[in-house]
Amino acid sequence: MKKFIFALFVCTLYYSCSKKEGCTDPSATNYDQQAEKSCADCCTFSMAPSLKEQREALLTNTPKWYWRASTLLSYSCQTDQLTDSSTNNISNSQSYMVFNQDQTGNFNNVVVNTPFTWSLSETGTVLTRVYTSNNDTSFYDINMLNDTILSITASSSWCAQFGEYYVQTEVLKTDTL
Repeated sequence: MKKFIFALFVCTLYYSCSKKEGCTDPSATNYDQQAEKSCADCCTFSMAPSLKEQREALLTNTPKWYWRASTLLSYSCQTDQLTDSSTNNISNSQSYMVFNQDQTGNFNNVVVNTPFTWSLSETGTVLTRVYTSNNDTSFYDINMLNDTILSITASSSWCAQFGEYYVQTEVLKTDTL
């Protein structure tokens, strides 16, 4: 009888100590609903994508961004004055930009197909476009970017380079609108 009680004690101890180990944190990507015992540092968590990563995905997952409106204001950094303005509402535009995942792209219209490279600032708030034919560089502050609208304005950082710049608010929409 002592052997039976001892065997029963050993079995009870063994089974009570052998709980399934795994990640018990429901917010983890590797959460194990059947785990009874936490495995300490085994839980992994996914990081939300940064603004830059979100915007890169939006730019590259859209096949074509069509021009819809453009406002051009000539600004002199020396006089701090706007000297000219014009607004061009473009309907049924055949001009568009394509942003590829390898950070190349094309500006296309009925006359030219101009390749460029592009990048986003670390914060994801400034779009830089460099035309490969002449290294003409444009910096744009991103006003809005979602699945259907890309609204950009030429960055005021051009003053330091050129003494004047064109404030160009451009709205591009996908062909789905």
